[in-house]
Amino acid sequence: MLLLSGNLFAQYDSVCVTQDSNAPDPAGVYSYATDSGTLALFPQRLFRIHFWVLLEDNDITDMDNPNYTGVTENDVLESIALINQAFNQFQLFFKYDGVSVINDSSLALLINEAGQTASCQIADWPNHTPYGQALSYINSQANNPDVVKPDMFNMYIMKQGICFGGVAFGNRKRQMVSKNGLTKLNVVHEIAHSLGLRHTRGGEGNDYDPGECEHVTRDETLLEDPNDSLVPYFNARTRGDYVVDTGAIPDFYPNTAPYNYDPATCSYIGDATDCQGSQYVIFPEDMMNAMGNAHDGDCTQAIFTFGQGIRMQETITGSSNLSAMLASDLSPLYEPYKGIYYNSGAPLPPEDNPLFQPGFTYEFVKCDGYYPQPSDYYDTSFYVNYLNIISNYDVNETNYNAITHPNHSAIRISQVGSTPRKCYDNNNALATKGMVTRFNDGVYNYNTTATEKNANEINDPNLINDLSPGLYIIRKDKPDGSIEEQPILKENNDD
Repeated sequence: MLLLSGNLFAQYDSVCVTQDSNAPDPAGVYSYATDSGTLALFPQRLFRIHFWVLLEDNDITDMDNPNYTGVTENDVLESIALINQAFNQFQLFFKYDGVSVINDSSLALLINEAGQTASCQIADWPNHTPYGQALSYINSQANNPDVVKPDMFNMYIMKQGICFGGVAFGNRKRQMVSKNGLTKLNVVHEIAHSLGLRHTRGGEGNDYDPGECEHVTRDETLLEDPNDSLVPYFNARTRGDYVVDTGAIPDFYPNTAPYNYDPATCSYIGDATDCQGSQYVIFPEDMMNAMGNAHDGDCTQAIFTFGQGIRMQETITGSSNLSAMLASDLSPLYEPYKGIYYNSGAPLPPEDNPLFQPGFTYEFVKCDGYYPQPSDYYDTSFYVNYLNIISNYDVNETNYNAITHPNHSAIRISQVGSTPRKCYDNNNALATKGMVTRFNDGVYNYNTTATEKNANEINDPNLINDLSPGLYIIRKDKPDGSIEEQPILKENNDD
């Protein structure tokens, strides 16, 4: 579908088959605004999304099996990172709900029967299911949690798609992409369809919607002349993608005259006109828009305009289906998708660490309070040392096993806000070693005697009782790398 070149991927799973509606916009839903000020008026919104790996009947489904050949969770995490990087700028967030595997060849191997071209011969692929049939089955299973998770987006990953690479379906609740497209722009493109965006290819040369000729002009004062259909007039709110700040562009697939472009620079070099005879005015950002289809080179990227962002937000507001799927708050972003928090007892192995989804900028800042388990999302009463950042991860972090919540820290997510939340300050872990420092003069100075202690000695419950009277600091090195220091004024052996 997107970011394609002249290879097998481009031939066999390069087409988005989501059909753009020609129906007029419902009254009162869309403002057609294109400014950042309007966009800033919308609330932060969160959707959950579950991924489904579609495999053939006899394929191995255990992702931990060395012979497993399907999509991995690492691939899915790369995909959720890509999704958030594309949509967070519009106050739209997505929480990874997990990944499941379905063994069903009739869902895993799909074909677009209407997509036969010279490079994609249907006759070569006799054992693939027409994609419409597969989508109908998934829609029929809306109440089956083994096929469709309720109240969230469901992303299905084909093992192989022939003559198409993605589709949004199921009343804006479901998307399907090819295996190759999971970590490319396919996922962004299809989710944008689910949020109300059409393709930008609404001009001449558009085989999908030949009657949807969007005019080049953006002068809203130019009105239609009922006596002369060739007089240029503004129609960007009712034709093409119904978004004013995306250019009127033709269908660029395949890259042939007169609708051709230079894939090295993403520059339009054709000489086509719109249906009124006006020369196209097309900029590289129009070519690279996520809802376009200039597939050669790097001419489709995760680029949206303010107008597209506003339209997605307004679509959610006007859609009961989408609004019902929204999380009640942003607290799921502060919950790990995998792993557990230590409470007490033996230290947990590293593989049990609480892991957070990629695609955000995290800062884990030092916090203090009695929170053996993380504090409630709404509790921000704990002390925070903003200058002490225990760990941080960039939005482009690719070591997904590294993004974990350290002990004695709260979570700050830059894309969401500046307030640290979920203070985790657990002091129950036994020390791995330690040190007892005695201040020989009875005051804090450099006249000290330091005694190292092993794990058994530093964790001895009688450690303090066995000290001679004096002023001490007891240092405990915890297994998570943190250090706990406790000042002790021992007055007599009964204290």
